[in-house]
Amino acid sequence: MAVKRSLGSFRGCDADHCLDGLDGSVVDGCGGGSRVGRGVIDLVDGGTITLVNVHGSSGLNSADEDCRVREFDQVFVDLGDGAPAANGDLNVIMGDLNTDPGRFAGADPSAAHFAALVDSSGFHFVSDVGEMAPPTYQGAVNIGHVVSDRYDGHCWAAGTTDGHRRVTDAVYFHHEPVVCELSGPIP
Repeated sequence: MAVKRSLGSFRGCDADHCLDGLDGSVVDGCGGGSRVGRGVIDLVDGGTITLVNVHGSSGLNSADEDCRVREFDQVFVDLGDGAPAANGDLNVIMGDLNTDPGRFAGADPSAAHFAALVDSSGFHFVSDVGEMAPPTYQGAVNIGHVVSDRYDGHCWAAGTTDGHRRVTDAVYFHHEPVVCELSGPIP
């Protein structure tokens, strides 16, 4: 994650580049390390934004789905320190969920769980979600998302949304980035 210095800086990160600047914890039996990271941005004009990055476990079997359910709980219920990762006054959650909470909600319990957590926690999708959302992965599904409790905005997917070309033509790059311009905060 990054923040423009004219907007603010990550709390606890005095350098331009911090490798261990996010709070996170491991979900036992899932992946190699933390899949959810929380950073607090101290704004130049005062106040804070809590930024949460999610990279859900990949895979389609029930063990992978269970890992994602527990990882998504870290975002909205408890990161492992007694508070959800998204625990600030202003929160932005973003990342690669490795599931599509719109198209897969009927088949993948982790997709349905993420969508339910968003709805029940007073958050909303800023990025498009559902059958008509621009596919951001392999031209078929939408696994890259931005969610917030207090910001609205407009998002587009590079190479998928009309008028926005791909970032690179390299074949190994299977994700199309989701770019959002946020507005708010919403009172």
